[in-house]
Amino acid sequence: MKILTVMGGGAALLAMALTASANGVPAKTRSAYGSDGSPQQASQSSTSDGVTIDSILFCSDATIDAVHGVGTCQASIAFEITSAIPAGTTAITIDLPIPAGASLDNSSGIPVGFLTNDSPITDPTTPILPFSPFNMSQAGALSASLGTDGSGNPTFTLLSPLSIPGAGTQLTLYMDLVDNNTANGGYFCYEGGTKACAKADLPTLPTPVVTLTGGVAPMPEPNSLMLLGSGLVGLLGFARRRRA
Repeated sequence: MKILTVMGGGAALLAMALTASANGVPAKTRSAYGSDGSPQQASQSSTSDGVTIDSILFCSDATIDAVHGVGTCQASIAFEITSAIPAGTTAITIDLPIPAGASLDNSSGIPVGFLTNDSPITDPTTPILPFSPFNMSQAGALSASLGTDGSGNPTFTLLSPLSIPGAGTQLTLYMDLVDNNTANGGYFCYEGGTKACAKADLPTLPTPVVTLTGGVAPMPEPNSLMLLGSGLVGLLGFARRRRA
């Protein structure tokens, strides 16, 4: 289970902070990752099917984990859409590859879902994780679903109508991970040469794959234009013969 185990009343807070939507998509608040900041370890931006997503690898709660040893990291990834979803889109599917050397953290039963905002964490003030632009109850109202692809990676799908604030910008998903190297009890090492970690083994950020349904129609390819032109020429010749 994530860092909630070190917080007072962890089980009760877990019940309050985590909920599943009516469509079976979990939503997690920022505070579910603890009372301290969540230091970013890596970030990248990628574009797929015209949609740009920023990926952020972060260590839950405190930089130093006193229970599991200095230098360990409870790694999670935030995936934030940073571009507007094209007008006319009726569905969007985001495939989230699980990084090599890692597995989904199923200890809480909700390793993937919406990351929504509640009370901002102010100490430390930076970095603050991105949030989806809606609260917990609004997340449950979206027509969304979670699934898996042929490789077992989680997939997130939103269906029409896509009434997302800002045309989808800032919608954020989370993925909680465990290290397949069990030497540190499933925790990653973000700092090598420490008491707990011989060397760093943070996972490499994956590149999400976006598939849109609907949206702005693409420009015809050259071959299609040639066929259209040939058809128009043929119709013009036929019309002239009829007049003759």
